[in-house]
Amino acid sequence: MVGSNADGSDKLKPLIIEKSQNPRCLKNDLTLPTDYSANRKASMTGARFEKLIQDLDKRMRKLKKKILLLVDNCPAHLKDINCTNIKLAFFPPHCTSVM
Repeated sequence: MVGSNADGSDKLKPLIIEKSQNPRCLKNDLTLPTDYSANRKASMTGARFEKLIQDLDKRMRKLKKKILLLVDNCPAHLKDINCTNIKLAFFPPHCTSVM
């Protein structure tokens, strides 16, 4: 997962989701400039998405910013997350799969 504002001046730390909690390829590199998460299917879950949004909302509250977050319609992207400084806008169905 990646995210930034329209002009690219404020970027979220990329999120990598893998199957292995401690992958061998990262054995000696503990300073990745990313967030790392692991689960059995290496996919986004509703709980993980909610935690990401809540953490981002907390960050935006500290910075006194309000943002609009554009989100695709993955089933793990919950629509009923309570946020004070983030408004979630979801793409319509099948919008991201058409070329």
